[in-house]
Amino acid sequence: MAIKLIVFDLDGTLIEWENSWNIIRDSLGLTKEYVKAYISKKMTYFELKDKDKKHWIEKGVKKDDLEEALKNYKMNSHVEFVIKELKRKNIKIVMISEAPCLLANKIGKRLGFDYIFCTDILFNDDNEFKDYKLNVPGPLGKLKVFKDICKELNINIEETMVIGDHMNDIEMLKEAGISIAYDSKIKELDEIVDLKIEDMREILKYID
Repeated sequence: MAIKLIVFDLDGTLIEWENSWNIIRDSLGLTKEYVKAYISKKMTYFELKDKDKKHWIEKGVKKDDLEEALKNYKMNSHVEFVIKELKRKNIKIVMISEAPCLLANKIGKRLGFDYIFCTDILFNDDNEFKDYKLNVPGPLGKLKVFKDICKELNINIEETMVIGDHMNDIEMLKEAGISIAYDSKIKELDEIVDLKIEDMREILKYID
């Protein structure tokens, strides 16, 4: 069955950074100890974001601070070439990421993505951080967005490919027609995907 839609994660998949939120935390001089609790499943995704929210408000974070922190991203090798090839074949290209939209939208527009789903960061009139809009809340949130966009575009889920690198991609990968781990970061991912790759150009072999 021909692939009609491909979903990409952002952090660690399209770009070199494994976690853009940690880039922000480092830039702001904030602790990442509570992130370890989330990774070890001792904290929920929503508890994690509440911790970030509390720290950012206490710190008086502004939009300029976040844009400065996120400006030096680097694309992974061959990503731009691969996206051009997929668009030339009229395949729908979708980004589903928990990353901040300040970063995701910039990259998605640069590459020409058809749809971008990410975490909106809300600011007050003085451009001070106010809150998040969690459009993609964790692994199950990613799965819901994935299924919703397939339904909206009338694309069978067997006609999709998902490419991710970490635990928050697992639920989408389980459902995809073709599931691919790019530079996989965890053993659990390796155990459920159809393919493991380290060169993004390899996905072109599986496009009719």
